[in-house]
Amino acid sequence: VAPPKEEAGLYPARIQGKYGYIDKNGKIVIPATFGKAHIFSEGLGLVLDLKTGGWGFIDKTGKYVIKPEYGQASPFSDGMAIVTIGAKIGAIDHAGKVFVKPEYESITDFSGGLAAAVVKRLSGGYEVMDSGYINKLGKFVIPLQFDGVGQFSEDLAAVRRFGQRWSYIDTNGKTVLPAKYESAGRFSSGLAAVEVSSKGGYLWGFIDKTGKIVVEPKYMKARIFSEGLAGVQTKSGKWGYIDVQGKLVIPDNFDNVEQFTEGLAQVMVNKKMAYIDKQGKYIWGPKE
Repeated sequence: VAPPKEEAGLYPARIQGKYGYIDKNGKIVIPATFGKAHIFSEGLGLVLDLKTGGWGFIDKTGKYVIKPEYGQASPFSDGMAIVTIGAKIGAIDHAGKVFVKPEYESITDFSGGLAAAVVKRLSGGYEVMDSGYINKLGKFVIPLQFDGVGQFSEDLAAVRRFGQRWSYIDTNGKTVLPAKYESAGRFSSGLAAVEVSSKGGYLWGFIDKTGKIVVEPKYMKARIFSEGLAGVQTKSGKWGYIDVQGKLVIPDNFDNVEQFTEGLAQVMVNKKMAYIDKQGKYIWGPKE
């Protein structure tokens, strides 16, 4: 499953310290009245309301569909949004109805009906965190056994068992790629960013689903592939984008980068936000 797709043709933009939404031509469509805003996902935009101080969801006219009453929330994925209710974390559906009870310390986004969930338990008088994978009924279908968990994507998830490095499991919980990664990201376009030991340090590259390295580990950090491009931080400390062959196609000119959505990506340059197209050309900003 690909990362959440933005379908409304709207992009969050920071204008004089507040957030609104622009279209792909850089025109303001929803005025900048929010404390923060995320890309639209499954027809709804996640925003931080300045009056209530809570997170809620708006439609593409800027009207609240789900009231801004959550301490934390994530964009919709697989029909669910992860939200904080009281001190715990659960999930709501598009109607704002609690679907997964708030019983967890944290939950990743749902993908293919599964989400990683973390619970707290006592062990020898100490509180420990345990992780497994739940279905949409909140039932553990891959039992608690991990101390690090990633979101499922393309039917694989990165996990870390106690005292081991990161490995990948399938949706049955079976290990398909061995525990040998310092850090591991989600699969997209058949590739995942992984961190490996390299010449006395740690660097990021990309593997395919057989575990074969297809983009040599030479980056300080790397993001997920989206629309054929992945953000990478080079040794200059700046970010650019590579294609699936590992060629740097948008130079490393940025302080931070997000994934491409419908041909545009949000970037930060000199503490200013901007949007670029796939040629690396600015279509909006940079603005404070």
